[in-house]
Amino acid sequence: MLKLLVVDDEFNIREGLAKAVDWQSIGVEVVATANSGVDAMACYDRLEPDIVITDIFMDEMNGLELVEAISRKNKNVKFILISGYDEFEYARKAIDLKVHRYLLKPVSPEMILSDVRAVAAEIQEERALQERLGMFAEEIAKSRDLLLRQFLHDVLHGCIVNPDEMKKFADVLSITLPGDASYACVVLEPDGGTPSEDDFPYREARVLSLAICRIAEEVFRGFPSCWFYPDYDNRIFLIAGMSNPKELDHAFSGCIERLQKIAKQNLGATVSAGIGNHCGSLADISQSRREALRALEYKMVSGRESCIRIRDVQAIDSQRLVYPNEEEQRILNAMTSEDPLKLADSVNAFFRILFLERMQDNRIKAALVKLYGVLAMKMNELGVPVLNDDMLDILSRHDTLDSVREWFLAACAAAQKKLSLFREEGMRSIIRNSEKYIRSNFRDMELSLSLVADHMGLTPSYFSRLFKQETGSTYIDYVVGLRIEHAKRLLRTTTHRIFDIGEMVGYPNSQYFCTLFRKVCGVSPVEFREGREPR
Repeated sequence: MLKLLVVDDEFNIREGLAKAVDWQSIGVEVVATANSGVDAMACYDRLEPDIVITDIFMDEMNGLELVEAISRKNKNVKFILISGYDEFEYARKAIDLKVHRYLLKPVSPEMILSDVRAVAAEIQEERALQERLGMFAEEIAKSRDLLLRQFLHDVLHGCIVNPDEMKKFADVLSITLPGDASYACVVLEPDGGTPSEDDFPYREARVLSLAICRIAEEVFRGFPSCWFYPDYDNRIFLIAGMSNPKELDHAFSGCIERLQKIAKQNLGATVSAGIGNHCGSLADISQSRREALRALEYKMVSGRESCIRIRDVQAIDSQRLVYPNEEEQRILNAMTSEDPLKLADSVNAFFRILFLERMQDNRIKAALVKLYGVLAMKMNELGVPVLNDDMLDILSRHDTLDSVREWFLAACAAAQKKLSLFREEGMRSIIRNSEKYIRSNFRDMELSLSLVADHMGLTPSYFSRLFKQETGSTYIDYVVGLRIEHAKRLLRTTTHRIFDIGEMVGYPNSQYFCTLFRKVCGVSPVEFREGREPR
């Protein structure tokens, strides 16, 4: 029920309004009556009515003064003014005070009931709206983290560049954007490479990244404007702003050094940081983000637990990497030798040049991918295809040049040892083993030259040449001979159907089997079973 207060200095009018109208029919209850404005204020303070019906002309405090006094305390109270005078000035003042109705006496119960019904409906509608807005605000609060994450993503990637649009989103998220601040982006990355999402270490790395993000939030708490965005590559993007760019640089250095120390002490992890250039508006932070990522690429040569500013490496960035062709040839020569020390020296020399160049990691990776491809091709030519890793995937798991060098040297040493063993074993031994493998598996219809070559650790083309050289027969003729001989034995000693025998020796197509059998034996399988001689 809505609460109604009736105010009039005339008893009959006051009591008539309170008792002669069917208020309950519209969900309204008269909670009090008052004979003056002062008395009405006391009633309001005690009962807080939703609707006030008041006369204008009263002693001590008139109706308009009462409306002003109550409105200062609660702007949601609705007022209906009643007067015996049709004075424009009173009506104008009532309009200024946003009075719902201004009625002239005499007022009928039907008229006042109709007006109060309209006021009650308006109150209910406003309360329903407030309730919906409250629910919306609650949902906003619950979803704020998600909305803030999306906002930061869009800002970092340049999806929001209009200042008015940015301010609108900031207001919804209760974010203060100082107009005179200088902003910059920092990228924090746990050292150790990037595990694949399919690996269990990826989940461990994700937990570590979030833990570092929490440490960063504490360390950077003193910044007047500071936001964090942990992405799905386990990096943490930090947007920070200060009014003085020099103070921003100094604060970055101190905070990052402190973060690295805490992370090592409490998490046993090292963290590297890339810092982009300053920008005068949050709308331009996407450029600083790209610069911070580019700066972080130099971690390949600067090592773990680095703090790299883009302005310190931009001069290097413009240089051109000269590929170490001579060192590549030295590695190729060392691979075919049987000297592990010679191989280690040549690999270290190649990496030493990359380190001295101090290039971005994408250029260094391009050089290493090229080298690995050349080595893999050489090993394939020698018949030992052991260097078959995805080099880009391997490089993504190493974040420093030293760790890549260690892996690369181990891979080359293993390939060199494999080549040496291959030579020691000799070609005939390999072919003998391949013949054993073929005799054990010739019934398998999936058996192929590539499958056997892979099993022996050779390339198909090299295995094919070697097989013909050692046996005097091609791989195809050798397999066909085994299958046809076995088919002959089955035809002589069993009553299996021709179709079944063909399938049992690796030829599920009976027509092809019969054609091949006639070509080799001079008679069909049926004629052979009947003992007929070739024509």
